[in-house]
Amino acid sequence: MANFMSNTATANLLMPIAAAIGASMESLVSIGGLQGLLVVVAFSASLGMILPVSTPPNSLAYSTGLIESKDMAKTGLIIGVVGLLIVYAATLILA
Repeated sequence: MANFMSNTATANLLMPIAAAIGASMESLVSIGGLQGLLVVVAFSASLGMILPVSTPPNSLAYSTGLIESKDMAKTGLIIGVVGLLIVYAATLILA
């Protein structure tokens, strides 16, 4: 979601849903409880960098005219995949 809309809007949409679902899950204790789940959602929401609309710095960089959308898509995809792998690894290590 964060790749196609603002990261902040994505976090605002997903946090209440994750909190409501996570409140009823007792198995979250191994990853830090409800707070651990919300941290994972927050980090994951901030990894969307494919389009200029994702973050204000992306929009500023794109507005200079020196960067094209296809360049942002390539780099954003790499950052997103590597970032998610880091979030998953951190979750497993801290669990």
